[in-house]
Amino acid sequence: MRVYHFSENPYPAAWEADKRSLRVTLPNRHFDPKIGADLINRYIDEWALCDELGLDIWVNEHHSTATCVTASTMGLAGSAFQSDREGKPLIHRTASIPDLVKAGVVFAGTPDQVFDQIKELYDYVGGFGHLLAMMHGGALSHEDTVKSLTLFSREVLPRLGELDASSDRHLQSFEQLRQIATS
Repeated sequence: MRVYHFSENPYPAAWEADKRSLRVTLPNRHFDPKIGADLINRYIDEWALCDELGLDIWVNEHHSTATCVTASTMGLAGSAFQSDREGKPLIHRTASIPDLVKAGVVFAGTPDQVFDQIKELYDYVGGFGHLLAMMHGGALSHEDTVKSLTLFSREVLPRLGELDASSDRHLQSFEQLRQIATS
């Protein structure tokens, strides 16, 4: 028999704020981001415990209401329970940058290291024609973001065409992107 832990991931701090409706009409002014973040971290910890204990997890979404603050349970659960390439659990909010790099979730380092990390992921998943990359995060300043984007575009982007030498279509796309990035 499989047993599921079910949680709507509630935000009880707002339950007494407005008696008209907890599901639809509760104004955002009743939401404290610090409390919300602490609750999300609590729910991730509870899911991780269930996973360790052998319980399955059943998640629900209610478009971010006071009874369920998780608008996208699949995204949250997916990022909370990723494994590294060796099958070891990887919890993003507690993982180190080297752990995230090792798992192929983050690319960081010199341009050569970043290219090698992308190539390793490319080979691991069997190739891809598009890469969606967030090249800023956390408290990274605008200046550091510009520096990172520029370095990536000049040093890594031109080399990405090497990853799919058998496809003229991909080479043409990479060449177009390289020309835009270096102009």
